Amino acid sequence: MIQKDKKYRGFNEIYFVLYLTAIILLLPEGKKYVEDYIVTDQSSAYIKSEKSSLNVRLKIKDGKSVILTADTVNVIYPVGKIDSVKYNFKLISNNVSNVIYNSDKKIVKNAFQIIENNEGLARFEWFPQNIKTLNKNFEVIVEGEVYSLGKKDPNISTLRFAINTFFIDEMEIASNNTTNQVEDNTNPIEINNDINSNPQVIQVRDVLSDISFFPDNPVSAIALSRWKATIRVFGVDLTKDLKNIPKIIADEKHNIKIEEIDSKAIYLSGKTSADESYKVKVEIERSADNRLASTEFTVKPLMIQFPDYPKVMYPNKSYTFKPNLPNNTYNSYSAKLFYKNDLLAYSDDGQDFEYIPQNSDTNRILKLVRYIDGKQHDYKENIRVISPPAPEITKKTYSNGVITITTKCYGKLTNDLNNVVSKLEFNKENIKYQDLTGSTQYLDNYIIQVFKINAENISNSIQITAIDERGIYSKTEKITF
Repeated sequence: MIQKDKKYRGFNEIYFVLYLTAIILLLPEGKKYVEDYIVTDQSSAYIKSEKSSLNVRLKIKDGKSVILTADTVNVIYPVGKIDSVKYNFKLISNNVSNVIYNSDKKIVKNAFQIIENNEGLARFEWFPQNIKTLNKNFEVIVEGEVYSLGKKDPNISTLRFAINTFFIDEMEIASNNTTNQVEDNTNPIEINNDINSNPQVIQVRDVLSDISFFPDNPVSAIALSRWKATIRVFGVDLTKDLKNIPKIIADEKHNIKIEEIDSKAIYLSGKTSADESYKVKVEIERSADNRLASTEFTVKPLMIQFPDYPKVMYPNKSYTFKPNLPNNTYNSYSAKLFYKNDLLAYSDDGQDFEYIPQNSDTNRILKLVRYIDGKQHDYKENIRVISPPAPEITKKTYSNGVITITTKCYGKLTNDLNNVVSKLEFNKENIKYQDLTGSTQYLDNYIIQVFKINAENISNSIQITAIDERGIYSKTEKITF
């Protein structure tokens, strides 16, 4: 193509887009429903459905309604970089709207089932046998509060899909079979809907449908601990229709077990690895048609932080222990503080707890132990309980006849009062001093105090000793000026 052809081609494309836009703007107001399917901001997260309609074909046979085919499952899923989704499903029939499901309230009618997974997908399934009158159409409106990554407020997205039920007469069925030369092997679902008796009663025989899975994915648990997972299965009764027990395909070292099976779900447990994720595959076989179906999910280990605890403690002071254990519904956690075999303090749920060492704990070594599912998780952590050190004079200055000293004092007293420097002693008599209480600092394991000493009548030097509430003396400090 020469350059001139390219130029006119681009012009024609622009003209066509402008023309199409003008046509859309001229559409009548009655077409507003189309807006629910138009995404105006592609950078925003929104929801879509796998299908725009679910259809049921029926025929009359021997005075009864018989379902020939039934499409009963639709999957709603988010598009974009999402953090989470909240769904609200409404069913419209005869211009009456009813909520059939809400992510917060979990309202579900008996003719419908909606199941969400932790990836934002929602599976919608309806059961024709539970609807009294099938010769009608329904509409489902799905509203999604879609929370995008990095955004505080949700984007409200709405979509619609139809549930269509219609009768096929014998002539149309014969014509379709002749034209397409396709044998209809569908097992019909008989509905006890005798026109001459009670058209509201519907009973359905068994029908083979597709097998689909809805597993927990991913599954997370503490490294080297047991996890639990649920796999929901559709299209087969797991208690009646399986040829064999489900087959688990994974490394034997993960010790994966089937804990329970009910008609709609498989419940598994296993052990997480030390530091790597792994996949678990589950395979089932349906007896009626030897149909094989499988699914898989990922198991991720969660690494536990180190506990946060004091390495040294003084008697009569309260200390906080932070086990730093996670909180989930699959495992039980606890942390305990021992002296030898004596339990001193603990946390049943693995949360933070406190302990106040007594004077009798002095010179003892205590041990902190963390447990997962009742088993010791890591090594015992040693914590020493010692008597508070003697007070210290940490700083001394002289200026214009005034000596300023800073002291550090450790520990607490049995009456829960702080141990402080209560007295200064000098090697000379009649020395006046003042505790500057406004400068006192209360830190983790000690208290800092500041004293001013009148040195106007002192010549050459002076020796100072600090004494705490226990009567313990600091080292004597000499100040020369």
